[in-house]
Amino acid sequence: MRPNAFHASFLWLNGLFLFFLILADRLTKQAFSARTDTELILVPRLVSIIHHRNFGIVANIPLPTGMILLVTFLAIGALGVGMVRSVRQNRLSEIPPLLLILAGALGNLWDRLTLGYVFDWLLLVRRSAVNLADISIFFGLAWFLLSPRESKPPLTQPGE
Repeated sequence: MRPNAFHASFLWLNGLFLFFLILADRLTKQAFSARTDTELILVPRLVSIIHHRNFGIVANIPLPTGMILLVTFLAIGALGVGMVRSVRQNRLSEIPPLLLILAGALGNLWDRLTLGYVFDWLLLVRRSAVNLADISIFFGLAWFLLSPRESKPPLTQPGE
C-alpha cells in the first residue's frame, strides 16, 4: 500500500497537534512564571499553583545536567525512530501518543537549555510539582502502553 492523501493529511494534522502542544506548554509556563504570589491554592490539599525550579530529572531526581540532556536527546531520538516505524508499518494510531511524549520532552528540553532547569507550576497532592509538558508525557506514555497494537500491511515505497 502506498502513502495516500489520508496519510499526508494525518501527518500534517499531527504536526499541528505537536506545535500546539508545545505552544500551550510555553504559554502556560510564561503565564505562571509571571505570577508573584508564592502559592495559589486551587483545591485545598490537591492542586496549587507554585513556582518550582526542577534541576533534576523525573520526580526531581538529581542528576548532572549533561546526563539529563543526554537522556533527553536519546529519548527524543527514540521517539523519532518509533514514529517513523509506526508510519512505515501503517500503525498510525501510535503516532498521537508518541507526539504527546515528544511535545513534553521538547517543552522541558527548551526550559533546560534556556533556563538551566525545568519550570514546574502545578503542585499535585502537595507533593509532585509538574507542568503541562510533564502531563503530556504521562498521558502519552499511558495511552501508548495501554493501546492495543494493530496489525496492518506496511506501506511500501514508490517503485516497489
